Amino acid sequence: LGKRGLALAAALRPVIADIEIVGHDKAPEAARKAVELKLVDKTEWNLLAACEGARLVIIAIPQSGLEQTLRAIGSELEPGAIIVDLCPNKVASLAAAGVVAEAVTYISSDLILNPARSEAGDPRPGSAALRGAVWTLSPRQGSTSEGVDAMVGIIAQMDAHPMMMEPAEHDGSRLALNAVPVALGFALVSAVSSDNAWKDRKWLAGDPFSLATPSVGDAESAELARALIADPAATRHWLNQVMLQLMAMRDAVDSGDETALIARLKGAADAREEWLSEWRRGRNPDRGASNVKAPSILGTFMGESLAGKLRGGGKPGKA
Repeated sequence: LGKRGLALAAALRPVIADIEIVGHDKAPEAARKAVELKLVDKTEWNLLAACEGARLVIIAIPQSGLEQTLRAIGSELEPGAIIVDLCPNKVASLAAAGVVAEAVTYISSDLILNPARSEAGDPRPGSAALRGAVWTLSPRQGSTSEGVDAMVGIIAQMDAHPMMMEPAEHDGSRLALNAVPVALGFALVSAVSSDNAWKDRKWLAGDPFSLATPSVGDAESAELARALIADPAATRHWLNQVMLQLMAMRDAVDSGDETALIARLKGAADAREEWLSEWRRGRNPDRGASNVKAPSILGTFMGESLAGKLRGGGKPGKA
């Protein structure tokens, strides 16, 4: 029931009529917040109780806890249910999914919320939290096309963009765009705080330092270390690329080449603005409203008991 879990709860509510959303979190304060915001109908401290009878189970936890969680619930879910994990490493996640019953559709996924909207500042999770987000999908081999199509339909109805990805391709890209940037924040903090002058220097560290290192306080060191070591060749490649950029900046400073330094800095600024502009425009700006008919997709998957409730009437479902 962290940021992504709350955003998903808020986005599911208007998509599936009369849905029952049950939350589970080891932290009592997280569970209490979810109830206070009215983003879940109830919370269950017991994991199995939270998943009992569920047709869709979304797991948003650190990678290190996934295998244990799947061992607890993997054989307990009803045939035809969907499990979706949001753990960072798809290869490792799909390997852990071996304990999940074959009759359950298993999809390892990644939810990338729109950074342009984050910069604008959303005050709290709302029903539009996933609008413009990209949601990658890496189904387990053998997962039914009906189950995968059902999840695609749900994502599209939430105004997010489903993207099928090979596990290894996803992991290589995510390493460069998630783990390495966080690692660089750690390196910056270590670089400026590792001498005796830090006790005075720290009082000059204001917004620029804070904005450059926000993930250092949030990230778990063990999780980050595992992510970097999981693919040492890719990690080495991207760290080398960063070091090459830093050395080029250092050389421009040493030679007093202001023109070269400005060009390098401006090139990075332009690339970042282009990235944000693409996000503001959206992945498929011309597609208009979603034309994925989720009820017909879900009808094959789990019957009219859930399919008929998408933006319509029906008996309560449970997620």
